[in-house]
Amino acid sequence: MVATDAQPSAPDSEHPSGAPGDEAVGQPGIDGLTPADRRRLRRAWWIGGLPVVVAFTWVLTGGTFDLFQRYYFDDFFDIQARALLDGHLDVPPGSLAFEGFLVDGRTYLYFGPVPSILRMPVMLVTDRFDGRLTSTSMVIAMVLLAAGAFRLSCVVRGIVRGAVPVGRREVVATTGLAVAALASPPFFLSSSAIVYHEAELWGVALTLWALDAVVRWQRDPSVRRLVAASLWIVCALLSRQTVGLAPLAALAVAGALLLVHRWRAAPSVDRPRVAGRLVGALALAGLLPLALSCLLNYAKFGQAVGLPMDKHLYVQAFPERQEVLDANPTFVGTEFIPTTVMQYFSVTALDVRADFPYLDFPRYKPRLHGDAVFDKLDWTSSLPIAAPALVVLGLGGLAWAAATVRERRGDPGRALAPLLVGSFLGGAVVLAWAYVANRYLGDLLPFALVAGLVGYHAAGATSARRRPWRRTAALSVLAGLTCFGALVNLALALEYRYERGPVVYEDMRADWVRWRVALPGAPEPMRVAAGEGLPTIADGALAVVGDCDGLYVGVDDRWWAVERGPEVEVYEFEVDLDDLPPRGRYPLATFGDGEQSTVVAASRAGDDVRIEVLQPAYFETGWRAGPRVDLDGEVTLRIDADPRQQSHGVHHGRTILTTSGVLADGPVAWGEAPDRRGVADRFPGAVTAVEPDRSICRDALG
Repeated sequence: MVATDAQPSAPDSEHPSGAPGDEAVGQPGIDGLTPADRRRLRRAWWIGGLPVVVAFTWVLTGGTFDLFQRYYFDDFFDIQARALLDGHLDVPPGSLAFEGFLVDGRTYLYFGPVPSILRMPVMLVTDRFDGRLTSTSMVIAMVLLAAGAFRLSCVVRGIVRGAVPVGRREVVATTGLAVAALASPPFFLSSSAIVYHEAELWGVALTLWALDAVVRWQRDPSVRRLVAASLWIVCALLSRQTVGLAPLAALAVAGALLLVHRWRAAPSVDRPRVAGRLVGALALAGLLPLALSCLLNYAKFGQAVGLPMDKHLYVQAFPERQEVLDANPTFVGTEFIPTTVMQYFSVTALDVRADFPYLDFPRYKPRLHGDAVFDKLDWTSSLPIAAPALVVLGLGGLAWAAATVRERRGDPGRALAPLLVGSFLGGAVVLAWAYVANRYLGDLLPFALVAGLVGYHAAGATSARRRPWRRTAALSVLAGLTCFGALVNLALALEYRYERGPVVYEDMRADWVRWRVALPGAPEPMRVAAGEGLPTIADGALAVVGDCDGLYVGVDDRWWAVERGPEVEVYEFEVDLDDLPPRGRYPLATFGDGEQSTVVAASRAGDDVRIEVLQPAYFETGWRAGPRVDLDGEVTLRIDADPRQQSHGVHHGRTILTTSGVLADGPVAWGEAPDRRGVADRFPGAVTAVEPDRSICRDALG
């Protein structure tokens, strides 16, 4: 993966005579590349990058490549876009679940507005795709990230190597570099098409473009390039404020170096004028993005920076978060750094398991160092594990930058400090946050990428002086690290999507276990007698109740359902809702007899349908109705009253029709109800029980 071309004085390996071919025609640009050489590198980059983007899309869409799928927490930016189109920042109450901030009676989204603004052209034309644009947005962001990383690589090459012709070995190595850069922490974000991952991905992508714009201005200062850098910084900050600070800091460092250089070069009499013009331009370019970000934050939350965590709806929904607020009202502090640093930079943050996907998060969640009170310590790997090639190259790059700082002193266009310092400061913010999560490795990627690019191009510049066997060995090691990193991020993305994420639907978990039991290393299921409780939980273990009455998988500290039938009080049935009359409440299923029965019924609500539950009379709760849902025709519904699981209710696929408690005590009568108030005695059409699928359980038992 390391470019191993000759020194500038040596002929290009593709032109032994030293005479350039037709592809070398053209003048080098800011990055030291001719248009022809840049095209060759771009082609090689996408040969490596495009398969990564395709794999990213495959994981993101669950193998369907449906870019308009629905997930959970996937409509926040759509809601914000609609609010902006209506001329206000606040969104409808309750539309953000517990992720809104309630300020002066109004609900606000705390994510930056850029992904919302990008949706507006579509929303001006139609509302058909509302809530369905997250996957498309994330794929676009991944492509943009890949393009930004390539541009950054080219300009870093110009700083490190100068206008050196591109050779054949560098073209091949560029393909590997693309895989190392893209099959890294951003790839993990494909695990979920949700607002958190979308915001992170756009923040990283726009930060790379902003860093590239800053360093191009640094290489050749001009008003046009300074304006471009300022605009990219605006986009980065208004997408994700933390990582967006990286290009802003880079601009400040680059500006300071240029100011010192011009001050020293100008005659004494001209120094105030030269300095004044540059400082004024830099102040405008840098303060404009910062001012816009602070003004937006103030308009929402009444403070220029940070978030009023005491007004987060999460606190109302989950009272245990009050403990974090009492310990640290801002959720930011130095007391969190020991834990985050030890986790994000650990070299052992990986577990090898016997079954698919064979690579997993560390067996235990992040370990607390010190007495800081964290909001959450989620399943998390580390930068050396998720981006091993970049980390190794980056260590070499930092050493090379330190060793050559003197020879680049006095030429601000060749200084690496703006990129390195800026990207480090942007990523460092996440180290002081009261939350550890694998997605936050994305904030650290710009620094790892910048340092890695320096190391990569420095290795290419010095490779001609090394013996062939050493070049081959180095290339083999980096190629191995690149493949390892790609496999790790693929495994972790799949693992988080199908098993360890906060919301994994039962059908997704079933698909995951189906893969596990079909591939080598599948675990032997524990056998549990019918009527008995599940055994002590073992992470990754399978448990079978009775004769495949129910199949469960252990994840961390809970058993989760995979495949179940009526023997464990889970019932599926088919009904044609076109038979449902426009008025009245009609029974779908009844458990038990008389006044002590539980009745599940359906009723019309305009053009929609509502599922309702009546519990036994001694509860004195009356009918409990679910939300209105758009259902018609023949549908398959599920009644879940499994005593081994915490959530009960009636579902249609992943749609929750009601979470009202269903007590499945006694025999079931389909489409019938006893003489109880408010329900007809019979459904006018057929209600037919569905035999459960037990194929995964049978395969697990062999």
